[in-house]
Amino acid sequence: MNSTSIVKLVTVGLVGLIILIFVMKGVNVVNTGTVGVKRVWGKIDPNPIAPGLTVINPISSTIEIISTKLVPITAKVNAASKDLQVVTTQVTVGVSANGSKAPDLLANIGNLDALNVSVISPAIQECVKAVTAKYSAENLIIKREEAKKQVEEAIRHYIADVLMNKGIEGATTVQSVAITDFNFSHEFNQAIESKVKAEQDALREVNDKAKRITSAEAMAKETELNASAQAFSITTKAKSEAESITAISIARAAAIQREAEALAKNPNIIELRKVEKWNGALPVYSLSGAGTLIQLPTDKK
Repeated sequence: MNSTSIVKLVTVGLVGLIILIFVMKGVNVVNTGTVGVKRVWGKIDPNPIAPGLTVINPISSTIEIISTKLVPITAKVNAASKDLQVVTTQVTVGVSANGSKAPDLLANIGNLDALNVSVISPAIQECVKAVTAKYSAENLIIKREEAKKQVEEAIRHYIADVLMNKGIEGATTVQSVAITDFNFSHEFNQAIESKVKAEQDALREVNDKAKRITSAEAMAKETELNASAQAFSITTKAKSEAESITAISIARAAAIQREAEALAKNPNIIELRKVEKWNGALPVYSLSGAGTLIQLPTDKK
């Protein structure tokens, strides 16, 4: 093989290698759950590339992959309540990119990492601090669900306003906002526990007092009922005795009246009564100084 043939062979090999590299760089695969955004000489093509196999010019073009899956973005916020208590809150926002507007998102904000840094995290920080400042620490505990709802609504509005101002409204969708409990300092938690315990003790004392009052009222009522029953019994008995005495008095008066009428009609009835009551014994008389007893003779007839 002469030198000319060798040069031709090397040239063909180099050309083939270049073509192979060109093909390998030019053929791209966009996976499901993502979209491709093509840059031509650095300029973003407004038409997204759907999942599948695509071929580009590797010299002038590149493809950047944007995920359309739900991406959780978490941030911890240290805020201050209305009464200047330190409140620590952790918020997780679930965001997904709109595939049809992925080129606009990449052109105006960047990929999802840039979206997190420039939009999502500031939204979480700003909204949590704004809502927390409206409530005292105690009300944040009492009205926790209300405060959480306000934080979620504020984050959604914040992100929507930023996208609208960028001219890419709807480029991302906030799928969810999860907020953990508001956490306070150890000293504040102890103060709350002491207050709750004091309120519980006070309530227990009120309940005990109410029970004592109720018991005393029940005893007083029972005593009153017993007294009323006893008074009624005494009154009833006295009335019955009075009625008996009255009946006896009336009967005696009637008997006396009949006796008087009988005496008026027959004066000798008095002598009859004397005879009826005499036991038949004569009286015994003692003569003064003589020491002699004289008993009158009796006649049973």
